[in-house]
Amino acid sequence: MSVDIFIIMWGVATFMVVRAYLKMGKEDRMSAMKDFMSSNFIFTIGFLAIGAFLATFGNTFSLNTIFFNWKKEDAKQ
Repeated sequence: MSVDIFIIMWGVATFMVVRAYLKMGKEDRMSAMKDFMSSNFIFTIGFLAIGAFLATFGNTFSLNTIFFNWKKEDAKQ
């Protein structure tokens, strides 16, 4: 996976969540924060999202990907 795809995939999702949060009223924001801080959310959605992010991050920036791209650039010169 390239860095461009990683940034687009996670950037679009982050942008949409932040935009929706900023459009909420004050009471809705407090309710959302209360839900996000609950142990049920953290142990289900939170860990899954963090795991997916770290898996994609690790796959994108793995040594093989960097080494392969470096070799490809050397071949162009």
